Amino acid sequence: MTTVISHTDGKRILVRFPFDRSMVDKVKTVPGARWNATHKEWRLPLTMDTCRFLRRVFGSDLKVSTALAAWAKGEIDKALRLENLRHGYTGEEESWLEKVAEEAPDLFAAMRNRPYQLNGTAFMAEAKQCILGDDPGLGKTLQTLGALLQNNARTILVACRRTATRTVWERETLRWCPTIEPYVAQGSPKERQRVIEEFAASDAPRRMLIINIEMVRAKRVVVCPNGLGDMCQTSGCRHSYSAEYNWPSLFGMTWDAITYSPAQPITSLSGSRKPAMERIVCGSSSSRMA
Repeated sequence: MTTVISHTDGKRILVRFPFDRSMVDKVKTVPGARWNATHKEWRLPLTMDTCRFLRRVFGSDLKVSTALAAWAKGEIDKALRLENLRHGYTGEEESWLEKVAEEAPDLFAAMRNRPYQLNGTAFMAEAKQCILGDDPGLGKTLQTLGALLQNNARTILVACRRTATRTVWERETLRWCPTIEPYVAQGSPKERQRVIEEFAASDAPRRMLIINIEMVRAKRVVVCPNGLGDMCQTSGCRHSYSAEYNWPSLFGMTWDAITYSPAQPITSLSGSRKPAMERIVCGSSSSRMA
């Protein structure tokens, strides 16, 4: 019997076992499995789906490290909390949002008048990567601001419709979250770039860059070994592809939180823009919300 040891470094699952062709064939069936020759181990995505897949593939031969078991238990507990929140206000949300109450008491008081907002804020703060699908006028912006505070986000990117940059996000942030310093990138390309540079240079403890959602566009560029780009008609020429960003500085920063508002345009974006959003760099404990 070959013992398969699964571990985690906090970023991925690491799988090691003595060379066995049948085991190699099995691990290759796990989505995302990649061999690392330097460390002599298989590396896989750190997700519960991967954990379940590994158990199905290796059965009792799989030995789980203490670190990976602790991570999995945390994920299971989180899923249970989210399921409870998904069913509506539980009455425990107020105690979970202590950072909001301390840093933005007016926002917290306003949400207490609408308990479903406390519920939505707690759900977003816990999930970190989610979509808030409330109808217009129910306070999605306030709930998002509360989740950003609760998750201690310091560098925040908000991509929204041009009409909402100042009338919604700047106004509501200044009103409800005075500890967040908003920067609105509007106007000519030169004016937008100036605002982005001011944002990057700011030492404010919490800062938010608000951009038009169109600014995350990226053009797919054909890379041809012969230097012909998309003009190449050579049969069998192996092309690769890269992205050409309209605003590369947005993709060169590391964000604590990214918010797309409203979520509806994301589903209708052309293929050239949707991948660009996914390439924006987030920190290891960051949030993506729409």
